[in-house]
Amino acid sequence: MDKRLQKIVDANFKMYPNRDVQYIFTDGNCYFRKGQADDYAKSSGKKYETVKREVSKAKESDDNGGAGGSDDSMTKEQALEILKTLELNKDSNYDLLGQLIDVLELETEGKSKADRIKALETVKAELTEGDNE
Repeated sequence: MDKRLQKIVDANFKMYPNRDVQYIFTDGNCYFRKGQADDYAKSSGKKYETVKREVSKAKESDDNGGAGGSDDSMTKEQALEILKTLELNKDSNYDLLGQLIDVLELETEGKSKADRIKALETVKAELTEGDNE
């Protein structure tokens, strides 16, 4: 798996500590339910990779006794890294777009996928413009 996809996978596992498997596509779309991944694969003609969480014994003991803390949330730096490589289009994962909006504290006109993409495109353009200088 390339670094771009690995960052998305890692961020998803951090945001969703109770999820142990995800299905990720080369375009960055990711699903936690196999049925959803199968549906997207059928409609898009793309293949996905199944990724299972690697759980360390230390993490397992933490999970058994504690109430999760802020360590399980995405940082702004992680969100910006994901945004740099994410394809923003009609096939983008709605939930991931929402998480990026929340972490980056962006305002949107509404809750639709198009509204989320519009807000993120502005930030992405600024990021890529800064990289080109």
